[in-house]
Amino acid sequence: MANWTPDGEVGRYFAILNRYAPAPPGPRPTAWGEPAYVTRLLAPAAVTTQWSHVGLLFDGTPAEVVAYYRTHFPPVITTFAALDDAQAAALEAELIAHFATGYDLEYLTVLAVTPRPDAPPAASPGRSG
Repeated sequence: MANWTPDGEVGRYFAILNRYAPAPPGPRPTAWGEPAYVTRLLAPAAVTTQWSHVGLLFDGTPAEVVAYYRTHFPPVITTFAALDDAQAAALEAELIAHFATGYDLEYLTVLAVTPRPDAPPAASPGRSG
C-alpha cells in the first residue's frame, strides 16, 4: 500500500486545515505514513517500508487547485463550511500559497507479508554442513 506521510506535502496540507478546524476523531490521515505506526498495526506480519515521491500534475493555477479541492475533497468541504467569510478567505489564501510551491506527494510504500498457516517453518539461518 502507499500512505501519505506526516512530513510530506499532504501532511502539511492537513496541518493547514487543522489550524482552522479541529481534526476529526481517530487517527490522523497521515498516521499510516509513519513506519512505526504501520508496523505496529500490521504485527505480526513482516513489514518493509520505503519512501516514494509522485509529482501531482495539474494544468491549472494554485487557486484552481484549491477550488477543485473545495468541490471534491470532503475534509476541505467540511472545513470551509464551518468557517466565516474572513476565516475562509484566510484558509483559501494559505492553501493557494501551499500549492504555489508545487506539489510533490510523498508516500510511505508498505509491504506486509504474513506466513501462510500451511507453510512449512522457515529454514534456520544457522550454518550449513
